[in-house]
Amino acid sequence: MNKIFQLLLALSLSAVLPVSAYERGKTVDINGSKVIIKNANLSATILPERAGRITSLYLNGKQLELLTPGKVTAVEETPLFSYSTDNMMGIYELIWGQKINGTVSMKCTAKADNALLEGKFYGNIELDLQREITLVPDTFEMLIKCVITNTAKTAQKVAPWIHLVGTPVSTAIIPQSAGPVRRTGFGSVGKSPVPSLATFGKYNNFLPPGADWAAVKFAGKSVVWVIRLPEGTLDKEGVFYSWGDGKVNGIQTTEVVWPAKMIAPMEKLSVSYSIAVFDGLDSVNTVFGSTGAEFALKDGKLVLKFCASAGENARKAVLTCKDKAGTETQFAFDIPALKAGKCAEVTLPAKELPYTAKIKIDGKKEYTVFF
Repeated sequence: MNKIFQLLLALSLSAVLPVSAYERGKTVDINGSKVIIKNANLSATILPERAGRITSLYLNGKQLELLTPGKVTAVEETPLFSYSTDNMMGIYELIWGQKINGTVSMKCTAKADNALLEGKFYGNIELDLQREITLVPDTFEMLIKCVITNTAKTAQKVAPWIHLVGTPVSTAIIPQSAGPVRRTGFGSVGKSPVPSLATFGKYNNFLPPGADWAAVKFAGKSVVWVIRLPEGTLDKEGVFYSWGDGKVNGIQTTEVVWPAKMIAPMEKLSVSYSIAVFDGLDSVNTVFGSTGAEFALKDGKLVLKFCASAGENARKAVLTCKDKAGTETQFAFDIPALKAGKCAEVTLPAKELPYTAKIKIDGKKEYTVFF
């Protein structure tokens, strides 16, 4: 049925249908059914009919929504014609460089704190998706494991793309390397001097990864959440990405584009990541394990605040700081054991924030501190 015939039929029906049969411009929610999983600290709402999108992540204790909810609506124009709109928010997997023309329902098998979703991926892309979402018991963490299967008869290039938007007003925190570095498909990407990571101006918003995490902070809420990637995910390929300056609708995105990989027919590509919520931090400068750390100057001293998204044992730390002149100072201290959702502070005799810093944990791995 072509559009002209639809319009003529709609006009003829309008003569016999009561005016109340439709309301032009009316917006109808077509998100479909919702599945909610919970642990003691977090609740997540999933939309199985929208490719399993996570539309809500809720911090129970603070009654705080952490995501801009995904919203798919239909706008009615005639009794027979409507068009859909999608704000593209929430958490879900896209494929970088692939134009998506539709989405499909997924079979959902849910338990109290876990949901397994299976189905065709996006309508015009010959990829199947299995996604498992788990709220880890007794933590402030959500794990997402995806398996993408190439159902086409030829090999396909697949670069998973994770799109996350905190609830307004929130700000992206993206650790960047100094760059510039070359990344396939993005050319040379360098550190952005624009704090807001805005898309306007002379700077691009493809960013060279400096660590395997990125974060979102919330103004005045003392909550930070972090997307954590498996170690080394973005060492050689892939980028961070962000748009929005937080001033328009309070929205600024935090996005990850995985390294692209050619997958053969019926070959599977596994992708995993996690969300860790740090209740008690205003910002985050480094992340190690299930601990987020915030560095701040207070009363002429350097205060380090450590918060845990899951239980952590006591650890020994060595902080190596350098000022702009390159002068190095080291501090050795203990980080106490932390229960999930708890924080501890360490105060050091430093009168200014370091120009650069690294922290070594238990004499093993060293982590960059980003300012």
